[in-house]
Amino acid sequence: MGTAPPMTEALPLAGLRILVTRPAHQAEGLCRRIAAAGGVAVRLPTLEITPVMDRPAARRQLESGLQADWLVFTSANAVAHAASLLPHLLRRATGRIAAIGAATAAALTHAGRSPDLVPPGEDYRSEGLLAQAALSDMAGQRVMIVRGENGRVLLGDTLRQRGADVTYVPVYRRQCPQIDRNVVVQRLTHPRGPDILVFTSPEALSNLFELVPDGAIRQQLRSAQVVVVSEAMVKQAQNMEFGPPLRAIADEAGLMRTLTRWAQRLHPHKPPTLPT
Repeated sequence: MGTAPPMTEALPLAGLRILVTRPAHQAEGLCRRIAAAGGVAVRLPTLEITPVMDRPAARRQLESGLQADWLVFTSANAVAHAASLLPHLLRRATGRIAAIGAATAAALTHAGRSPDLVPPGEDYRSEGLLAQAALSDMAGQRVMIVRGENGRVLLGDTLRQRGADVTYVPVYRRQCPQIDRNVVVQRLTHPRGPDILVFTSPEALSNLFELVPDGAIRQQLRSAQVVVVSEAMVKQAQNMEFGPPLRAIADEAGLMRTLTRWAQRLHPHKPPTLPT
């Protein structure tokens, strides 16, 4: 006798198909939360994180930053790839460590060193870090920003304006993954298209249509609700002819709050409470 399926009709995301576009190695937590809330997580990683091409050069740059006044990490991926390139980086760094947000801070702690500076609240962007008093007067300070290739320049530019000597060290690349077209079509259309599309980076959003050349499927996707994590991505989604996007906090809890609130508006008689 088989196990009876769980009762899902009272769960906040019951009946909803939610496209999760995070890199495969970072999608599991959100997918589990969606399933626990009664939804179906449709996994389609539209972004792949890979090491930089010139790893020896990146390693030398990291070595040169061991005496920097500040090491600033802009993502959990930056922490992981820097630790892979130079395992003793966090142990031997003599300056202070800053994380751009909670997930990056958790990655640093897991790697062996808790950060000295993390912006409070939920502004997981350069702006949140730049608002901290510890970074207001940077005259004579040497700063190494560990990030992905082609990241935002606001953080470094602003710290330079405040007097810092800033070096960027790219330790990973963002790429559009190679996924069989039949797999893409199957995930996006069977048994039906997703109700909600979740994007946590501009590249993940732009890469979706790189993976979906079919005009009919693109149009179907445009009818779904889009969730993004920044004002710039709101404009990007609108330029791609999606409907009005929802903006969420970039961590899993923030994404789930946004998904649940949207589902509650769609079906107002469902309880908004997430399962524990």
